[in-house]
Amino acid sequence: KILQSMITNPARTQPLTIDTFNQYLKCLDPSSSSSSSLQTARDAQSLLDELRKTDDGSSSGSIEGYSPLPPPNAETFTAVMNLWARVPGRRSYDTVVELFDALQSVGDGDGSSANRDIFLAII
Repeated sequence: KILQSMITNPARTQPLTIDTFNQYLKCLDPSSSSSSSLQTARDAQSLLDELRKTDDGSSSGSIEGYSPLPPPNAETFTAVMNLWARVPGRRSYDTVVELFDALQSVGDGDGSSANRDIFLAII
């Protein structure tokens, strides 16, 4: 509901930035049950996947009809990796590793890029 409100708010005069999406991801708080943690991680992953469509240049991602979306940055990947890290099991670990690998190739456009400290903090 929060994301939908951000996107459809008629009072919004500025386009949504990646910082807005990052703050939304940080607000996602899975409960202690593994099924809720898994669903929250999947929802965050879906958002990241849409943001990455913009980043790879192949198409423009959209959410609830809102586009263009800003490309993800290191903070976006870190927020999603944190959510996957809360899901028990090997599959979630493998997803964090895949996201970390993808993050290393993305960078932030300002010369910064992923490093092992981010990965170790999550694991």
